[in-house]
Amino acid sequence: MSNVYCAACNEPGHLRRTFRGCRMNPLNQANISDAVNQPSNLNHNFINEPSRTTRRVRSRNQQPTLNIAKDTTALPTVRDDRGSMNCVCSYCDAMMWIEERVVRSSKIHPEFQLCCCKRKSILPSLQHTLGEISDLLTNNDLISKEFQRNIRLYNSSLSFTSFAGSPYHLIGSVMPPNNAN
Repeated sequence: MSNVYCAACNEPGHLRRTFRGCRMNPLNQANISDAVNQPSNLNHNFINEPSRTTRRVRSRNQQPTLNIAKDTTALPTVRDDRGSMNCVCSYCDAMMWIEERVVRSSKIHPEFQLCCCKRKSILPSLQHTLGEISDLLTNNDLISKEFQRNIRLYNSSLSFTSFAGSPYHLIGSVMPPNNAN
């Protein structure tokens, strides 16, 4: 296993996006969009057939995207592949994509702001569950298995027990008003 990583896709095994197997290689990106835009009855091998159109020409020739959400027959034009989520925020240990890093940070030591804004908003750690509930969630006896099978039912049936007030004050009168016929 090689220890080199690509700077564009952050995958091991190659150094640059000009490598033929890199998914961020412009030839591979053009082939993906061409393969999706072509009719499916053609039997061309788009991976071995590089596209010669530039992005500027391709963007002028594309269909308008107005009301594309209503069109059920529309296919996505380009596959958005962010790769594996293998970067970890050094402040909060959140898993991130390399493209989500701060622009001025390096790819070797990336910094992120989407998760905790560089430790400005760190959530407190979760409190430990009570012993009885923890046992029901982790044990393998019959009672625990029954609890694990029906946990959603228990949660739904007990969800309104935390109301402190009574909702009956929003209910109108059963009798009609005095001036009604």
